[in-house]
Amino acid sequence: PVTPGPYRFRLLHRSRELAPDEDELLPEPAPREVPLEIWLFQLWPDR
Repeated sequence: PVTPGPYRFRLLHRSRELAPDEDELLPEPAPREVPLEIWLFQLWPDR
């Protein structure tokens, strides 16, 4: 089961570059050219 913590953190800080350890909170880095909300929705559509 996925916990909301890391994803909420990523959303709050989507406007800046993340440090590598912050990226590792997610299963894979979000493509920079794709809006993060769309990327998260594609991975977890039931969110």
